[in-house]
Amino acid sequence: MKLGVNRISFGVQSFNEEKLKFLGRNHNKKLAIEAVLNAKKAGVKNISIDFIYGTKLDNKNLLLNDILIAEKLPINHLSAYSLTIEENTIFFKKPNAGKDSLILAKFFTDKIKNMNLPQYEISNFGTYQSIHNLGYWNQDNYIGIGAGAVGFLKNRRFYPSKDIEKYISNPLYKDIENLSKNDLHVEKIFLGLRSKIGIPIDEFNNKELINIETLLKSQNLKAHGGKIFNTDYFLSDELALFIAIP
Repeated sequence: MKLGVNRISFGVQSFNEEKLKFLGRNHNKKLAIEAVLNAKKAGVKNISIDFIYGTKLDNKNLLLNDILIAEKLPINHLSAYSLTIEENTIFFKKPNAGKDSLILAKFFTDKIKNMNLPQYEISNFGTYQSIHNLGYWNQDNYIGIGAGAVGFLKNRRFYPSKDIEKYISNPLYKDIENLSKNDLHVEKIFLGLRSKIGIPIDEFNNKELINIETLLKSQNLKAHGGKIFNTDYFLSDELALFIAIP
């Protein structure tokens, strides 16, 4: 703690042994619980755990059991990420590895919020709210340190090598993406709708304001303090497309 570390996050993913094996994790339920308790004993005040949902093994009972165990742990933050299947990965080669169920997703996130962990971003909940997470959604500048760690500065995004050995031999950025003014505008809308950051009303053009008015009337959005906020994070991408895409 004397080094300035004020938060630790554990990639628990699940407390279900079968699901951990399916995800290719090398820890088990007992080790995950011990890691959190040891962090608390060491004096870490802000402790977070990560869950993954949306696998073919998930059902209400499995997800509820994960929540019941998490409730007993000394955590004040929880991240819940839906399993995303990417090409050229092990999961891409597994038949029906994922389960895209909005009912299960809402069930899971509602149970997390009932742990008195308010949702402040599409995948994050907590009484302690991560400054760096909010920084991403607010388009703040940040440095990415490590293999595959992306950085951002004003209108450029920096991508180092994802290969650890290549990164060690050359930690400079491999690729740089230059973002146009419109790229940043559209991104601001997408990001603002995925978090409590919201979007300033003066960010929108006249055509977008017409679309926003429609969404306000249908209560898909709400307006407060000169900003527009999302009322359902699960509709973030659809709302952003409705607002910003011609």
